Amino acid sequence: MPPSLTKEFEFLDQCVSGAKGLPRGHLETVGGRLFDALFSGAVRDEFYWHMGCAEAESRSRGEERPLRILLQLQGDKLGNVPWELLFDRSREEFLALSRRATLTRSVGTEGPFPQLLALPIRVGFLVNAPRDQSRFGFAHFSTDELLDEVKVIRRALGRLEKEGAVICEKPMSGGIPEFQERMMPGKDPLHVLHVIGHGCFRGGQGRLLFSDSKGSGCLKEAAWFRTQIRQESMRLVFLNCCRTGVFGPGNLSGLASSLVRSGTPAVIAMGLDVPDEFAKRFAQGLYSLLAQPGAPWIDVCVRGARLAAIQGDPSRSADWTAPSLFAQLSDRPLFELDPAEGLPVHPASFAPAPAHVRGFDGRQGSFERAQFAGRQLNGSDFANADLSGASFEGAALQYANFTDALLPKADLRYADLRGADFTRATIANADIRRALIKGLKLYGAKCSYMKFNSARELITQTVGWESALWDADSLNRIHAAQVPA
Repeated sequence: MPPSLTKEFEFLDQCVSGAKGLPRGHLETVGGRLFDALFSGAVRDEFYWHMGCAEAESRSRGEERPLRILLQLQGDKLGNVPWELLFDRSREEFLALSRRATLTRSVGTEGPFPQLLALPIRVGFLVNAPRDQSRFGFAHFSTDELLDEVKVIRRALGRLEKEGAVICEKPMSGGIPEFQERMMPGKDPLHVLHVIGHGCFRGGQGRLLFSDSKGSGCLKEAAWFRTQIRQESMRLVFLNCCRTGVFGPGNLSGLASSLVRSGTPAVIAMGLDVPDEFAKRFAQGLYSLLAQPGAPWIDVCVRGARLAAIQGDPSRSADWTAPSLFAQLSDRPLFELDPAEGLPVHPASFAPAPAHVRGFDGRQGSFERAQFAGRQLNGSDFANADLSGASFEGAALQYANFTDALLPKADLRYADLRGADFTRATIANADIRRALIKGLKLYGAKCSYMKFNSARELITQTVGWESALWDADSLNRIHAAQVPA
């Protein structure tokens, strides 16, 4: 990173932390230089190509399909760069505020994804307001002041609470003993933990200010905190505290990066010091978006919460650059509902359509023209299902079962079909171009007019193609591929 740009980041940090004003246009200038440093030459060409593809898909589907940018970061040198400032001069927009893209930080881990969810979704609140906050150099907030944020969130989730899809638990304000007791194994599964209070990065460690058993403050480091978040049900930890998004020299020394590294699927944290009012508005915006029927994914909600918190004007302050989304993955639902549990009356992002779930049981189901594009469906069972005209573009379908299924005109481009079983399936007029087909089973399948790349690839990588039913054109291509050159 150019030294002059690093100095600009330090100036930005000072302005945000000291609540100073920034020269108008300063954020655009710094963000533009950061964009040029990241996207140059062939990388920039590739970026605009993918951005164009995302825009075309959004238009064709009639819904928002942003380009999801995953920043794989290691250590503090790149981790603490304010990537949310990326500013595309050609479009005159910040990527973190754009409807065309989302930003997610990764620390290079995937890990086993938690089990499927059963309703209701439990949201826990951890509120820390020790009596001696000023001793640690923090502004003093009473417990009641911090509980105002809980009230705001509960109003945002009110509809889902009434429907029984969400339970907002009583806030934990009793300090470390109450927090440790709630996080013990055997307790009701907790899916979201919202933390309110003070955070900092000191002594090479991210730290949270807790109350001890006597109400006095104590700073607990990232290593301690991550050992407390051991419930397998946990999906999202929202650290609405200053400096909780700061990276340390290693990925286990920052609060947010440490949690994701140790297995928490997603963490929202603040990389800078932010005013309490901004933090509250951001939280309200986030949960309001999550609670909407047909809500977008978590990265899109984070983008929307930024806009809501600054009322759409990024030049008012730099506070909106502070929130960051850390995640293991950015291309799968954060909340996956067990199909056996059913859905709330108004499906929200807490309960996406069951067909989006890995290992989904869709046997004998009717999914005509359904949209499964980009979904994780490895091992799913669609035997005898009607999938006419369905889109599986880019979906993960390894070892999926489509025996006797109907898939005429199905879109399987770029899908991972390795080991998938299409025995006796009807896939006439389906499109499998650019798909991964090694081990694909086609015994007795009806494959007339199916679109595929090369016949050589088809006959060398699939199993049972000889017994499949082909149209004359396809047979000619296959016979030609069998003739030695």
